[in-house]
Amino acid sequence: MKIIYHTGLVLLLIASGVTAQEQNKNTPGSNSAGKKANMQVVLIDRFVVPAGAKAEFLERANINRDFIKHLPGFVEDNAYEEPGETESRIVTVAVWATEEAFQKARGAVVEEYKRQNFDVAELVNRLHIRMERGIYKRLER
Repeated sequence: MKIIYHTGLVLLLIASGVTAQEQNKNTPGSNSAGKKANMQVVLIDRFVVPAGAKAEFLERANINRDFIKHLPGFVEDNAYEEPGETESRIVTVAVWATEEAFQKARGAVVEEYKRQNFDVAELVNRLHIRMERGIYKRLER
């Protein structure tokens, strides 16, 4: 399932969206609860960021990336950029050890944003950022 956000932010990632468990509810061959609980969850966000907003966007994204790296169940994250003259496409990938770790991280990010008095929707709207988010699980061969 692909979700397009025009009012969300990144790595806010964890702060909203459909869970990987909900997405895989009707997946054939996913009837093993133990196996599903132990699968990694991968959050991939794609942003289209106007050139004039890039520095502020990256500053905020780095704050979030630094925060999630210390949460239980965090595996790794990466960020990639396709630069352009008027806008850049930035992709962030965060990997969580399990669905449970992912869900706990979502809650922790929400609480951290409240503590920082950070309004994701305001930032995204003000900077005219477009975002596409997906929650994935690695395919088994």
